[in-house]
Amino acid sequence: MKKSELQQIIREEIRKALNEQKSNIELIGPDIDELLDAITFINTGVKTSKGLQPHSFGKNTLKPLEKDGHPIKGGKFSIGVQLNKTSNESLYIRQANKLLEDHGFECKLYGKVITPSN
Repeated sequence: MKKSELQQIIREEIRKALNEQKSNIELIGPDIDELLDAITFINTGVKTSKGLQPHSFGKNTLKPLEKDGHPIKGGKFSIGVQLNKTSNESLYIRQANKLLEDHGFECKLYGKVITPSN
């Protein structure tokens, strides 16, 4: 392996680690396509006869911190996300999960438990 390739791999791993540290929320579901579709749905709103109607919590509220997520146990996938413009994270998660369930998505937002390091 060339030195430049190794440096690129190291940079990418550092970027991923930094992105994961910024997020205390993850979206978990059956595959990466479902996760990305859910993020788009949450960010854009519901299609109606009047066009796209934003959800009660607004538009563009969820930012994916990865492009492709990563596999986790149980054959599922996870992607770290960051909330934009919200004051009540737990309420947002409950509302978004209800919305996803009501529209047939098989994925769910979870808040990560962050333990302080000593």
